[in-house]
Parts: sequence; C-alpha cells; structure tokens
Amino acid sequence: MKITLILLALIGIGLLVSCSNKKKKEDSKTIMIDPSELTPGPIQHNELSESQTEKIKSIHKTFEEVYPITLEESITNFKRDLNIDKEINLWLKMKEAFISVLNEKKYEKVEERKEVFKIILMNTMMPKNEVKDNMEIKVLSENDTDYILNEFENQMNK
Repeated sequence: MKITLILLALIGIGLLVSCSNKKKKEDSKTIMIDPSELTPGPIQHNELSESQTEKIKSIHKTFEEVYPITLEESITNFKRDLNIDKEINLWLKMKEAFISVLNEKKYEKVEERKEVFKIILMNTMMPKNEVKDNMEIKVLSENDTDYILNEFENQMNK
C-alpha cells in the first residue's frame, strides 16, 4: 500500500513538472532587442589556450568579410562567454554551414554572403520559422533561406 501511494505521488509530481515545463515552452517568445541597447558582459577568461586561439582565428578569417570586426575584438568577445568552448564549437558549426552554402551556391556578391551569415547567426538565437518572420531578406530568395537554414541544422546535428 505504501509503495502504491509513493508511486502515485511520484507520478503526480512528474505530471505537474511536465505540465509546468510545457506551459513555459508555450509562453516563451523571442524578443527582438535593438543591438545598440546591449552592453557587453564582463571578461570571463583572461587567458585562452593555443587551441582556442587558433579556432577563433579560423572563425574570424571565415567571417571577416561579412562580420568586419578585428581579430582582437573577436578574441575579446569570446573571452566574455561563460562557456567559451561551447561558444567556439557553435561558431565552428556556423563556419562549416557558411562554407558549405558558399561552395554549393557560389554567391558572388558580398551582399549575398552577408545575408547567408545573418541567416545563420539569427538561427543561433531563434527557431527557423522565426528567422524567416523576423529578418528582412533583401537579396536571397525564400528557397535560398530555407536551404541555408537546413544546412545549418545539418551542421548542428553532426
């Protein structure tokens, strides 16, 4: 009898937690914020390993045309991340998707490559459907956008 009551209590608690989590997911929304209103967080890592530095250099080189910040700014930005290796790995996946898309689509205009980058970057912050709803695509087609989003998803699943 005690075991049955304990099991029922555990099942009840599990259902409450499950319903509570479902409600939170339904209530969550992506909020758009003007980037000029953001302030950088504090430096979390004063020193980087040689491996981390090499990866950041590779990321910076790939995106320097479409995200024109200095290497020093890139390194400083990564130093602000609490989980620097997780962030580096995310950017490496972004890099792979970006390179894959450019190799497949052969975009010649810098405006096209900038949109590829923006689509991938936005997808790190919001679901695919919200990227399409919240981003003004000026140069690429909807099919291009879908291809880019799918390619990034494929990279993230590797």
